[in-house]
Amino acid sequence: MKAATALATPQQVHEHVRALWRTDLFRRVQRWFETADYLVTPTLSCTALPIDQDLFEPIKIDGVAPRYAPAAALGADTAAVLADVGVDPEQLEALRIRGVV
Repeated sequence: MKAATALATPQQVHEHVRALWRTDLFRRVQRWFETADYLVTPTLSCTALPIDQDLFEPIKIDGVAPRYAPAAALGADTAAVLADVGVDPEQLEALRIRGVV
């Protein structure tokens, strides 16, 4: 019995290549967030900058200059964040023992 040979249509090949490209792009962008925290698209809820904004001066958003500070070390806030969502110290310790956090 001879196995059937299936050929992909040009549209199927095109969709496959697009999916590969999207996956590669996603993985590249995802790597940006592995070592640092970023504030992404912070202007969605604020007014636009004035047309005469001097880009060499601090930018104020709605009249307030943002405070810039280094992000906490990876995992430094884990206990506080989990406590805020209701994880008690015993549960946190169990998560640490299992290597989850």
